[in-house]
Amino acid sequence: LARKAGVADAAFPLIKANAHPRHLDGILTAEELAAYTFSRELALSTRVSDETYASTKAALGGDRAMADLSLTIACYHGVSVLLNSFEVALPEGV
Repeated sequence: LARKAGVADAAFPLIKANAHPRHLDGILTAEELAAYTFSRELALSTRVSDETYASTKAALGGDRAMADLSLTIACYHGVSVLLNSFEVALPEGV
């Protein structure tokens, strides 16, 4: 999905390696970097700082975008938990 949306190929190995957002600055767009920063912080700490929330909201354009991002993260997390609980393997080549 990300490739189809135009995310730069150079970003994928860095994201897969859980790179700090500063390593993706200049590779991702401002909106992509904000979403990555928010998602990564939420995944690592189950919270986001006020600063991260505010900067992500500013980059994405407001409350609706934040609700969309948060719901998308929650859905992916839920699917991941379900797949992990049944030990579903990744597709070949991933």
